[in-house]
Amino acid sequence: METVEYQNIRLTKAFSHSDVNFLPDSYDYEEFDSEELNLKLNPEALALIRDGDRWSQLVKKESGAFVAFSIHFNGIDNVNGFVGWFASYLKVKLGIGLIVFVGSNSLKNGVYDYYGVPIEHIVAVKREVAMLASIV
Repeated sequence: METVEYQNIRLTKAFSHSDVNFLPDSYDYEEFDSEELNLKLNPEALALIRDGDRWSQLVKKESGAFVAFSIHFNGIDNVNGFVGWFASYLKVKLGIGLIVFVGSNSLKNGVYDYYGVPIEHIVAVKREVAMLASIV
């Protein structure tokens, strides 16, 4: 069983070897019924998710509530637990929560995460991300 200390070392190292990309726009959710999917689906949506007969898509908004950024792990094999670890880290350091969605890109040989953070906390999040990335 992995210790908390080892997990911190493993995930910090994985993070320091990842690519982080902050998107320049703000985002927010649009919600609609299944019957409206063909009409309202935005091909530029960052994420699309269904809950029963309702859909939500995360789209660019001039005064959106979130700023989004991606983390690509570049083929690092073991990033198990990263989402919870990173969310807990930001909760402790900044007192904020995250929105998270995860995907896979076989052309980049690995998983990637997108995170949304409240727009009013983006400066502090960028500071923490830069600090984590510098730890090896």
